[in-house]
Amino acid sequence: MARIRHYVATSLDGFVATDNGKVDFLDPFHHLDLGYPEFSRQIGTLVMGRRTYDQVRGFGVWPYAGKNTVVLTKNALDPDPPLGVEAYRGDLADLLPPLREAVDGDIWVVGGPLTARAFLDRNALDEVEVLVVPVVLGRGLSLFAGHEVHRKLELVLAEAKDGGVVRLLYRPQ
Repeated sequence: MARIRHYVATSLDGFVATDNGKVDFLDPFHHLDLGYPEFSRQIGTLVMGRRTYDQVRGFGVWPYAGKNTVVLTKNALDPDPPLGVEAYRGDLADLLPPLREAVDGDIWVVGGPLTARAFLDRNALDEVEVLVVPVVLGRGLSLFAGHEVHRKLELVLAEAKDGGVVRLLYRPQ
């Protein structure tokens, strides 16, 4: 059974993006080996919200070629989405069973705080991996977008990485 994993980078003060959705504060860390290639090899399917999808499409080249991608959205996707990308307009609870039956690897809940919160609220995350970068933004989009349901997480790993980045791995209890 596939694990559902949230893998994300945040500022030291817990923001995954600036108020306008930019993640350029992460640019100085892209050259570092922070474990993404190994993580990516374990992933078969990505789930993201529409804002994250639109932002990634704006980068030009689709970085997730060869991976199935489910975009949670109320609207149709652009006329020519990348191969393997599909829109999902239903209830997240109905999507969870088929996701967990995936045989091609784990599921990555990508980016957006609203999507991450939706999975957390349904107790559907098996792991939360956070790369904390040594940058203070002061404001922005928080890791779980005002999470309202109390969830206790167990720290499984804390690891210092290059560039002052800290990798934290949690599992829900």
